[in-house]
Amino acid sequence: MTIPPCSRQFSSHDTPVILCAQPQPTNQFLLAYQLSSLGYAYEMLTCGQQVWDKWQTGHYTTLITACQLPNLDPFELTDTIRETEQYFNLIPTRIIATTPSSLAEAHFNCLDVGMDHCVNIPFTAASLRSLLVPCPLASHQRDLDTIHIPSVSSSSDRYYGIDISRLMETLESHDEDLIETVVTLFHHSAKQDIDEIKHAVITMNPTCVQQKAHALNSAALSIGAFQLSGRFKQIEANSDDTQYVKAQLASIEHQLDVLGTELDLLSDTKPT
Repeated sequence: MTIPPCSRQFSSHDTPVILCAQPQPTNQFLLAYQLSSLGYAYEMLTCGQQVWDKWQTGHYTTLITACQLPNLDPFELTDTIRETEQYFNLIPTRIIATTPSSLAEAHFNCLDVGMDHCVNIPFTAASLRSLLVPCPLASHQRDLDTIHIPSVSSSSDRYYGIDISRLMETLESHDEDLIETVVTLFHHSAKQDIDEIKHAVITMNPTCVQQKAHALNSAALSIGAFQLSGRFKQIEANSDDTQYVKAQLASIEHQLDVLGTELDLLSDTKPT
């Protein structure tokens, strides 16, 4: 064991970096955008083993993690961190879980293993800020209390199956270029993840199917794609039922194809 990792003391001049773990690119982008808008420094990782390796360096006082990660489960990771902190008498790391599940059991499981908070996806920067205080800022913080999200603009009907008003709330912005960037990222990453789910079905790997579906459910919720979220949630719950997964994927791909066509048309109509 290469520790004690947090034995060094942070001075008032230090700006601790927030360690983040999100396997899905859309959620990575949204979390990074929110933390940056709040003025926090962060480092984004994609798997549990990476988090454990980084945490041991002692440079992080806060961890924001998805409830499912490849390579090292966040619950096992949290348990290991807490045991290590207790063994070496370290200052506890603030651990915040993000989950697409609103079930009380999901929140209880996070807190029971030693996490400090569990937040539902989608969440706003303002709600995230309340959990991070008094973590030092890296730069000037936006005054989120003065931000006004207007009623849904003309972009609201551009994206098939997406509640743009919800996405604007998550972003705390109605910038149409930013919205298009997020939707495009979701579309591209979802297509890639679905290809991986298809391969996992062929190779009979229900664990991979379940993990990918969970991450996609989370990403779909984050952007307000509630119908897609529901389908991914069903795949997650029935990951070992090959025929069911294939049927759900066919419906999902149709919706993503329509969304892709809309994105292409939107791109074509932009001035060059």
